[in-house]
Amino acid sequence: MAEDTEQSTDTKLAALQARLDDLEEMIPSTQKDAWPNGIAPDLTEGGGGLDVSKFAFGYSSSGVDMVFNAGYILHGIRSAIAVSGDTFTITNDPTYIYVDHTLESGTGTLASDTSFPEHPEGGVKWVLLKVTLNGTGDDAYVTVEDGDLYHVGNIELGGAFG
Repeated sequence: MAEDTEQSTDTKLAALQARLDDLEEMIPSTQKDAWPNGIAPDLTEGGGGLDVSKFAFGYSSSGVDMVFNAGYILHGIRSAIAVSGDTFTITNDPTYIYVDHTLESGTGTLASDTSFPEHPEGGVKWVLLKVTLNGTGDDAYVTVEDGDLYHVGNIELGGAFG
C-alpha cells in the first residue's frame, strides 16, 4: 500500500510538472525575463511586453502621429466622465499627453504640453506619458522611453477631490 501511495504521488508530481511546462510555453518570450510583478521591463513599442493600445487612454503611433483611445474618469460615487479619444501630431520634444479634468464642470479632455503639467486650481491634469521626438522632417518619429509611460487605463480619483 505504501508503494501505491508513492507511485500515486510520483504520478501526480509528473502531471503537475507537465502542466507547469505547458503553462511556461504559453508565456511570450518577452515575459520570461519579466520583473517579479509580471510586467516586462520594456513596455515601449517594439519592446513586446505590453500592448498599451488595448487599454483605455492607451495609444498607438505612426511617425509623429499618436492616436489615443477614449477612457473614463471615475470620481468617487459620481457618474463616470467619458473622455473622447484624440490624435496628436507631435512637433516638440518633449511632449506630455494628459487628461485635463475640470472638477466643477465634470468634463475631461485629452491635451498636450511641452512641460510637465501641474494641477490647476479646481482641476486635475492626469499625465499619461512623455513623448520623445526623434529624427527630423519626413524621417521623424516618436517613442515613449523606459519610465515615461505614467498611466494606462481609466482614471480613478478619490472622493476627496470633490
